[in-house]
Amino acid sequence: MTPTLASAPGSCCFSGVKHIGTPVGRVEDLDGIPTYIPDPTAATQKVILFLADCMGSAFRYIVLGADYFFGDSVPNHLPDCDRQAWIDNSRKPAIDAFPAWLDAVKGKYGYCFGASFVVDFCSDGAVVAEEEHTFPLASRRRAEDIMVARKSTYYFQVFSGVQHGFVVRGDPAIDTQRWAKEESARGIVSWFDRFTV
Repeated sequence: MTPTLASAPGSCCFSGVKHIGTPVGRVEDLDGIPTYIPDPTAATQKVILFLADCMGSAFRYIVLGADYFFGDSVPNHLPDCDRQAWIDNSRKPAIDAFPAWLDAVKGKYGYCFGASFVVDFCSDGAVVAEEEHTFPLASRRRAEDIMVARKSTYYFQVFSGVQHGFVVRGDPAIDTQRWAKEESARGIVSWFDRFTV
């Protein structure tokens, strides 16, 4: 089964700000996909998969950033990117390569039975922007109603003044965007600290 897009990517999915800094890890090939692997300051057995958006690829965890665009992310095609052509050319190689990469991650770092459930749950959007076309307000409220009815443990973060993609494409020079990005990161780390043992 080939995954499909929930909705057509908006123009926000094809714009961003280049972040500057010094990487603290290395790139290693995991079953054919170049993967950025940071070296956390303390030893850990916990691994987080960072699945980048089209712009390309913390804290106390090993966060694996797979380059499933194989060096061909959208910034390489700007300013005149044919969005649909890029999607058409990029999706199939990424979809084909990802299962073997995930097996390589499991082989190197261990298997997490709950990971597939987390990915399924997160596909509905747990960290969202106020302007979020992929998880609009009505859907977000319905999701919360369902979780309340099921007596689920859940956690939402909603940030005003930012748009879809702010966590990876927000401009750190704009206070609201930087604050939302940093608070989102703290919230995600806090969630992993609380729910991964």
